[in-house]
Amino acid sequence: MHIGIQLFTLGEDRVDSLQLIEELLQERQEIAALLQRLADRVLQKQTTHPTELLGRLCHHLVHYVEQAERHIYRHILNGAEDRRQVAAITRQLYPRIAETSQLSRAFNRKYAIGPPTSVVELWGDLAHLGEELATRSELEGRIWAELAREDGATKEAADPLLTRNQRSPTLA
Repeated sequence: MHIGIQLFTLGEDRVDSLQLIEELLQERQEIAALLQRLADRVLQKQTTHPTELLGRLCHHLVHYVEQAERHIYRHILNGAEDRRQVAAITRQLYPRIAETSQLSRAFNRKYAIGPPTSVVELWGDLAHLGEELATRSELEGRIWAELAREDGATKEAADPLLTRNQRSPTLA
């Protein structure tokens, strides 16, 4: 049985938000893997700058943030969401999610243009980004579980979102 929730309209097409959330979870896992690979390279004190890995991380990071902003949060925050509990929890948690979006964009601006000037600075930025993305993951898990629950999904159908979210690799 497929349980879908419709969040927004793109032209004439309705988009299944659970499918979008699944795609965002996959993107989040890719970001976590790239963060881990970058951290490993820094810890191993490799002499070459991880320009390709940084570029891939920046690409996935911006894609993730923009997709969530455009297709989930904007819809809800603009008052188009008629499920009160979803709207309420999103309004409560979104300011903190928005902070992580800004941090992600700043990280992208800093590192998408070229190699870092300092490995120490890169390490600090990666650690901070990882901590912030872990916080975002936790907050989004609460919103996304409510989206599934509010659509009439059973508790068992909503729980895999939380379980998967909790199984995601640690970002810090």
